[in-house]
Amino acid sequence: MLGIFGIPNSVPHTPDSTLRDVLKFVRDNLVTDTHRINMLLNEDASEVAHGVITLINDTDTGLLSEYDTAIEAGDSITFVSTLHGG
Repeated sequence: MLGIFGIPNSVPHTPDSTLRDVLKFVRDNLVTDTHRINMLLNEDASEVAHGVITLINDTDTGLLSEYDTAIEAGDSITFVSTLHGG
């Protein structure tokens, strides 16, 4: 389960899915404002942009296997921006 802007979305899952696969799916299927995608993902969608924390089941991916973390059916993935205006 993946929530983009508070809207739950289902992401296709295979037994060997990783967070990198999810990021590419998000880029290709869920992001509609392609002019600002760099605020969420890097250029090739292999990593999140600077200032974005990624949680899998409420655990920071920095404590897991980062982008190689296996994604299982029913996992919750959350993107949190640490950047804000003043």
